[in-house]
Amino acid sequence: MADTTPLEMADAFATVVADGVHCEPIPVVSITDGNGRPAVDAKGAEVAKPRCAQVLSADVARGAVDAARCVTGYKAATGDWGGWSTASRVFATVRRPIAGKSGTTDDDRSAWFVGMTPGLTVSGFIADPDNPVHRVGAGNAGKPRETVAETMRDALAGTPVRGFVAPGPQIVGKKPAAKPRTRSRV
Repeated sequence: MADTTPLEMADAFATVVADGVHCEPIPVVSITDGNGRPAVDAKGAEVAKPRCAQVLSADVARGAVDAARCVTGYKAATGDWGGWSTASRVFATVRRPIAGKSGTTDDDRSAWFVGMTPGLTVSGFIADPDNPVHRVGAGNAGKPRETVAETMRDALAGTPVRGFVAPGPQIVGKKPAAKPRTRSRV
């Protein structure tokens, strides 16, 4: 079993859905001193101010999100996904633009799902910490998907629906134009 936590997974996917901008996860919205002013560190920076950096090209991130839309049954903006997905009921539950990734670890020792919309990323998994070789993912892979989808649906209720920005053609490529057919004379 991997040492990756649900917070680390949500953080990684949140970076992708934020056009490649990574913001260090912080557990607070604001911290104030006794006088009601924002608390600052030794360098004078606000303690609770988001610390963000562009770590991935926005267009590459948009390409990854576009591909991850297929997993949820939402369909990519830039192409056909073949009609098959590993978490097709997620879109039906959340009822708004969503992308995500399902997965299991080796030997089904855990099952994961991470869902992302513009503005919210949620990660869930199932594993047995008391018995790391227990194949808890076998037969339970739907539980993280359902939990994440229902959590996102409820958390986003009453908020504006936001869509994804499609990646540019340099990321997804263009279908080659059909070549004119010629008949050879024999």
